[in-house]
Amino acid sequence: MRIVSNIVGIVLALIGAVWLSQGMNLIRVGFMAGHRRWILIGGVVLIVGVIVLILGNRKKAEKISQ
Repeated sequence: MRIVSNIVGIVLALIGAVWLSQGMNLIRVGFMAGHRRWILIGGVVLIVGVIVLILGNRKKAEKISQ
């Protein structure tokens, strides 16, 4: 389960970072380039990915300490 949550978290974080970069017009490829909506969507997806990574790894650390 930990491997799956890590993979999902990494994929979400990477997708969020790309969308955020496109919204900020740092990556000027695609229909999302320069649209402020994708800054918000990308930021949210990036944060969700980081949270999934943290929670997925935190559960394993709590089980070891008990």
